[in-house]
Amino acid sequence: MTELQQRIATGLLAAPLFVGAVYLGGYAFGAVMAFIALATQYEYYGLAASTNAAPLQPLGFALTLSLGLAVLHPPLWTVAGLVLVGGLAVSPLLCTDEAYLARIAATLFGVVYPAGGLVALLFIRTHTAWPPESAVLGTIWMIFAVWGTDIFAYFAGKHLGRHKLAPRISPNKTWAGAFGGAGGALAAGGLYLAGGAVFALPTVPVLHVVVLSVLIASVCICGDLIQSLLKRTASAKDAGSLLPGHGGFFDRFDGMALAVPLAVVYLHLLFG
Repeated sequence: MTELQQRIATGLLAAPLFVGAVYLGGYAFGAVMAFIALATQYEYYGLAASTNAAPLQPLGFALTLSLGLAVLHPPLWTVAGLVLVGGLAVSPLLCTDEAYLARIAATLFGVVYPAGGLVALLFIRTHTAWPPESAVLGTIWMIFAVWGTDIFAYFAGKHLGRHKLAPRISPNKTWAGAFGGAGGALAAGGLYLAGGAVFALPTVPVLHVVVLSVLIASVCICGDLIQSLLKRTASAKDAGSLLPGHGGFFDRFDGMALAVPLAVVYLHLLFG
């Protein structure tokens, strides 16, 4: 089976499960996102460890879980704060070597990106200001915008790519792929608007769908470049191998981890 066939097979298996979890929402979706966030964070920590900045993994994972629970149940933000303060307080006991600064920085960075960015998808599903009946459709739009960016960028770059986007970071990234990715995000936005019309659901205004789609595509590519630079620093080809054809979870969700927080901020500014 070729790499492309593996990509397609993995996507066809994972997509219905992911979308089904979005539909269920609540703790079902929270559990799925917690698994993805922790798996992605684990792979990032593996990359960081190979650069002599071994993260304090228990602290990082505890912070990610507490953030996810706080998003689902806001009174638990106090618990998340206590985990952060308590973890930092005991961190000198867990890390006594000269690499303390690098290790604690790598630990907290992994909580923000990629894990925190993925946890932010729970905000889209549960806490955005759009009507509750539109939350499922809106969350699926976010996911499809990221996937559309990846898919269209892959094929546009493969068949049309000539001019390199950032050759020193990722030799395979091209400007054609970047523009193709924007087209994929816009296509996902069009499907979102069509879904709103078919199911008579309130949607984000068309102009903002266009703007947010282009922004999502742009930061997805930035997420890919960040992850490529991390892998280059760690001398690794892939972050993991759990997703055939894609590499690891970090390879698959690097763009989403940066795009979703942007979408949360944009929607908050739009709806208040």
